[in-house]
Amino acid sequence: MADARTLHPEDQIAHYRVVGPLGSGGMGEVYLAKDQSLERSVALKVLPYELTRSEDRVRRFVQEAKSASSLNHPNIVTIYEIGQEPVKSVSGTEDSGPLHYMSMELITGKTLGAKIHEEKTDLRTLIGYLAQAAEGIAKAHAVGIVHRDLKPGNIMVSDDGFAKVLDFGLAKLTEKTSGPNEATEVADRTVDGAVMGTVSYMSPEQVQGKPVDARSDIFSFGAILYEAATRQRPFAADSNVEIMHKILHEKPQPVEELNEHAPAELRRVIRRCLAKQAEQRAQSMKDIAIELREIVDEYDTLSPSATSATITGSGVAPVSSRRRIPMLPVVIGLALITVVAVLFGVLRGRKSETSQPFQTMRLTTETNRGDVSACAISPDGRFLAYVAGKSGQATLRVRQVATGSDVEVLPMQDTSLEFPCFTPDGNYLFYCRRKPDAPLYRQLMSVPSLGGQEQQRGFDVDSRVAFSPDGKRVAFVRGVPQDKYNALLVLDLATHKEKQLATVPGPSQVTGPASWSPDGKWITLPVVTPPPAGGSVIRMFDAETGATRDIFERKGMFLSDVAWLPDGKDLAVCGFDLGTMVTNQVFLLSYPAGQLRRVTNDFNNYQNVTAGAGDEAIAAVRSSGLMNVYVTDIEKGQERAITATTNPEQSPRAIAATNDRVYFVALRGDYPGLFSQPVAGGDAVQVATPPGYVVRVAAGGETVVFRLVDPHQQSHVWKVEGNSARQVTTGTGEDLLAISPDGGLIAFSLTDSSTGVWVQPTDGGQAKL
Repeated sequence: MADARTLHPEDQIAHYRVVGPLGSGGMGEVYLAKDQSLERSVALKVLPYELTRSEDRVRRFVQEAKSASSLNHPNIVTIYEIGQEPVKSVSGTEDSGPLHYMSMELITGKTLGAKIHEEKTDLRTLIGYLAQAAEGIAKAHAVGIVHRDLKPGNIMVSDDGFAKVLDFGLAKLTEKTSGPNEATEVADRTVDGAVMGTVSYMSPEQVQGKPVDARSDIFSFGAILYEAATRQRPFAADSNVEIMHKILHEKPQPVEELNEHAPAELRRVIRRCLAKQAEQRAQSMKDIAIELREIVDEYDTLSPSATSATITGSGVAPVSSRRRIPMLPVVIGLALITVVAVLFGVLRGRKSETSQPFQTMRLTTETNRGDVSACAISPDGRFLAYVAGKSGQATLRVRQVATGSDVEVLPMQDTSLEFPCFTPDGNYLFYCRRKPDAPLYRQLMSVPSLGGQEQQRGFDVDSRVAFSPDGKRVAFVRGVPQDKYNALLVLDLATHKEKQLATVPGPSQVTGPASWSPDGKWITLPVVTPPPAGGSVIRMFDAETGATRDIFERKGMFLSDVAWLPDGKDLAVCGFDLGTMVTNQVFLLSYPAGQLRRVTNDFNNYQNVTAGAGDEAIAAVRSSGLMNVYVTDIEKGQERAITATTNPEQSPRAIAATNDRVYFVALRGDYPGLFSQPVAGGDAVQVATPPGYVVRVAAGGETVVFRLVDPHQQSHVWKVEGNSARQVTTGTGEDLLAISPDGGLIAFSLTDSSTGVWVQPTDGGQAKL
């Protein structure tokens, strides 16, 4: 029998080389392919030739690309490119006419259907994945896009625990009107009465060929929730006609008859989603996402027979419904089980005369080893240098982006290596290492880019160096804590003479390396101002006189890196907004307008950004973590998880423990809050704190203290008292450093001063320097 696939291994379409098939469906065939221009693997979706005879099929294919590519969300698959090109076979000859193709993010993992039926993943974990998917769908709904083909096969779960919504081939664009759920169809030429979607997951209005809005997706999502809870579809029969009849006229078998352990709260959500009438259904996918996250968080305490309506007035489930776990003899610590991918994200954007850089963004993972601490891209964008190593050891390596070849420039050694960067001609790498006999100081070193003899080029350097365009001078930051300021210096590499160009006096702090503008006129630094007006300033220093001008200033925005793009019209920066995000993202800052534009939008953390001219490439270290809290029985050597987070965004962090309780910081709502959970097992209870960010927690004996940064940028130390907290320090701003083993004293520094450690009793009293 002849191979019915449209493409075969080694076929070429545009700059994509086919590796092999991944799957197929009604909306096209999907192949694993290699993007040869960026040297990365992609999922390549094509519309077979026989389907291009249908204008409607072609329109839907294009609609999928337009719908998905307009959405920038970590729980929606990323579309890289769409096009129409002829196929070249292995022999080099062109096959029949142009083929429609779509290049998208390759997700390594399993479909939600496989997680449900093949891997038999536990229900709590499945609900966590579906909560993520609901967030992505809510994003689509917010911009007027209805998916119309939600099913377990269109939700992928990546190996690192992220759920991604795929296949917007049937997506319909809607336009909001006056009502919260009213919509009008826009630019969708589907014939009236046409039945669109996968039958088993269709909403009643889809079955009847009626206009649909976001509530149709909610019905389909309810069918997926039902399948996750019962391992069966809610509407099943021998023919599509019978399935459609059941969707319109019958209720599915009650969930509790198929899974008596399914929480009543989940069953309630499923019933609300599967209401036959759209107006009686749950009305917001965002609300569903919130409810599912709450179910995951409270899963161990939820009863199969009672919903939140039967919970006591205190808001806590009765003790009789909780799972009892005997106390461990000894708790020796907390083991963070972390799934971390530290990656090089190379963001590429093709730029026309009228477009802005990074309008079309491509993300390439250059390495996924978990011990990378710093990276730099070469000026021509062809090479990446990175530092890797753990436990006081480090190596310096260089990777060729186009080929993936990787060479060791400096072998693994018992020292720290920091701040790698290329010279403007790309021939040398500069970096810093701690001086063995004076570990508080860094030596500035250089080495040929592909390995060779090291050479010391400077001393007492506290940042990555920035090269002048001609490569003859470097600028860097030197901290002078004894005099409470940071100095910006320029070093002549030929004469070894230093010039102090300017200073940044305390309490402001320099939070990143300098960057020299391509025209050689300016040296730029990110500067953070202290509370109560805390925020970031991007400050430019005249490279000859040191005169300053600020091109950006924003309260509540904290930027930590800055790198000029080669055209001199934009700067790449890393940072976060205290009011809207908890991880560093990549931004572009226009020059001279000073307008900030977000490049990345996910739950990962980005740092150490550099820029190169190669197709406008930015390199950054990207990290992601899924963490849970474990306790260990010291006598039996057994460990047990006491949290069960499935979403990296809400992973517990900043952990401390007393004898019987664990305290950790986790994101809930708009702010990271402080939670307390028994070591023996049971519910996590949020400690009542004022609005703000809990950023550090420490325990001594039975005393727990934490640092809280409020929305006005004020930072103080607080003490936990039961399920509430009391403010301990009351100055102009304090940063918690440590607590004594007995819990009687805390040590802190002042946020408006770069020196001095203060000690104060946790129960009150005079602080002493």
